[in-house]
Parts: sequence; C-alpha cells; structure tokens
Amino acid sequence: MVALSEAIQAYDATHPWEPEQSADLDEGMVRIRIKELPPADISLILGDVVHNLRASLDYATCSLVEFGNDGADLSRTQFPFGTRETPLSKKEREKASLGNIFPHALAMIEEARRCGDPWLNILRLLSNQDKHRLLLTTVFRQFPMKVAIDHDNNVADIVPDDSDINIWFRSISDGDVIPMPSILHFKQGIVVEEAEAPYAITVINEINRVVGLALRLMATAVDMPDPKEAAAGG
Repeated sequence: MVALSEAIQAYDATHPWEPEQSADLDEGMVRIRIKELPPADISLILGDVVHNLRASLDYATCSLVEFGNDGADLSRTQFPFGTRETPLSKKEREKASLGNIFPHALAMIEEARRCGDPWLNILRLLSNQDKHRLLLTTVFRQFPMKVAIDHDNNVADIVPDDSDINIWFRSISDGDVIPMPSILHFKQGIVVEEAEAPYAITVINEINRVVGLALRLMATAVDMPDPKEAAAGG
C-alpha cells in the first residue's frame, strides 16, 4: 500500500495533464492535453496489493477451518465471498471447502462479509481479473468536483459532485474538447471487465480497510471457547 501510494503521488507530481484554451474553441469549452498516461508500474503494484489482500482472507479462512479440526483438507479452502447481502448458501459453503467449520467461526465470516460489503465484492472482481486474465490497467478520467459551503460554520470544502457523475463514465483522450466546469479535476480509475465504469483507484483504500476489519472479526473466533470442550464441560 505504501509503494502504491508513492507511485500514484509520483505520477501526480509530473502534472500529467493540463487544460488548453484557444481561439478555435467555443466559449466555455476547453481542450485537454494529457502529457503522460499512468505508468505500468502502478498496475503491477496494484495487482500485488490485490493479491495479498485476497490471500490474507484465504489464509484466515484456512485457519478457522483447521481450528478444532486437525487434519482438515485445506487444499481447496478459500474465503467465501458468496452472494452479496445474503447469507452463504450450502452450495457456497461447499464451494469454499469450509468442511466442518465451527458455527461460531462461520458466524464471524458472515459478519465479515456483512461489514465488508460492497468492498469485498470489488476485491473479488479485481482479484479474479488480475489472477486469471488481465492486468489491472489504470485509466485517466474526468472526475466531478464542486465547492460545498457550510453556512452555519462559514467554511467551504471541495467534494465529489454526485449530480454530475456521468462524466466519469466517459473516456477521454489527449486533445478532447470538453465543457469547462467550475472545478476541473482528473483521477485514475481501475478498469474492471464486469463494471460499467472504472473504479476510482482510491477504492483500494476502502478495500484495505474492510479486509483489516474482516481479519479482526475472524480472529475473534479463535479466542472463543472450543465448542467440543464446552459441550464436554471442559
């Protein structure tokens, strides 16, 4: 994550784009000049981050399956992403090879899934693409921003403008002419095959946060009493 942040900051420091106004443009329009596209290093580091985050969930799941089930076959065990916003089905549990996982351990996985939605699902999409088919390429897109004024406290801040989010869906190339907004801003996006538009690269920060939360939740299952010993009065 540190290396990824440094790579993104280094790219931003090159001032890779600039607006260009000229007499041939209509009033209120601006030409965008993209001087440098995001370097391949960002995609490579991003792929490592995604793989490590996904693997950490798989390792934790293996530990929970093995906990109290010595000798369990972990060769196909993985974190069960399942279907969003619904408890894991029997088929989904079998697909993840959870075996005879203790109920309280499964409950912590379910809680991790609930708290991590939708970010864990995005991690699954990123991981499946990077691992099996394509590098996670990054693109340059216009991102809507606006000034939000807090009249009560007499302060202002620059925030995303959800009312104009459609501009993020449009690809942009060097030399394209666009309407000049009050705040002209660009971001890097991660191209995902199954998504209608790129995910802003900052989504990785949210994914990192919820994976950390998921690991903490799953770890609490290990601190709970062994159900077998509890049943035997141990």
